[in-house]
Amino acid sequence: MKYATLIAAAIGGLIIIGVVAWQINETTYHVSTPEKYITEVNTFKDVKNVAHVVYPDDPQISGSLQINKDKFLLGENIFIIIDHKHDFEVGTLVVLGPNGKPYVEYAFNAEEKESWKFYFRPDMRMSKQLCVADDIIGEWKFMMLFKGNVNDVMYDPITVTVLDIVLPGETYKYNKNVCVRNEYGHPTIVDRELNESIP
Repeated sequence: MKYATLIAAAIGGLIIIGVVAWQINETTYHVSTPEKYITEVNTFKDVKNVAHVVYPDDPQISGSLQINKDKFLLGENIFIIIDHKHDFEVGTLVVLGPNGKPYVEYAFNAEEKESWKFYFRPDMRMSKQLCVADDIIGEWKFMMLFKGNVNDVMYDPITVTVLDIVLPGETYKYNKNVCVRNEYGHPTIVDRELNESIP
C-alpha cells in the first residue's frame, strides 16, 4: 500500500515536471536565421511557427541612457531613450561606430526637455568611410558627454553589437560599396564573400 502511494506520487511529480518543461519550451524566445524565415514564408507554411528573426528587447541602461537591446541585425533600427535623472545633464550623446570614430551626435539639455526618444539605423556612409557592410558590423558605443569637456563621460558607455546577419528583405542595401561609384554615379554592387566589385 505504501509502495503504491509512493509510485503514484512519483508518477504525478514526473507529469508535473513534464508539463512545466513543455510550457517553458513553448514560451521561450527562439531566434531563427533569415534564410529559414524566408523559406517558410515563401512556401506559405504556418508562419506563426517560424521563430523570430530579430533578437528580443533586452534594455541596456546606464544612468539616463537606455538602448532597446544588445544585439542587432543589419537593417534593424536602434532605439534610444534618454530620461534625464538630473537637471544638470547638458551635453552630447556620441555614437561611435566599430571603427571608433563618431558616427552620429545628438545634443541634449535636461532643462529644456527631461526625456526624449529617437532611433537610427547603422548604415554605410561615404562621409564616414564606412563603405561596405563589413565596416558597420561589430561593436557600437553610446556615450553621454558633458557640455564643454568631451572627456567627461556622465555614465558608463553602453556597447551593443551589430551582427553579420541581414534582416529579411534588406539584403539589397548591404551588397554595395558606397565609396566606389560606377560611370552612372551609383554605388557598385559588391560580392560580400570576396569583398570585390561585381561587373
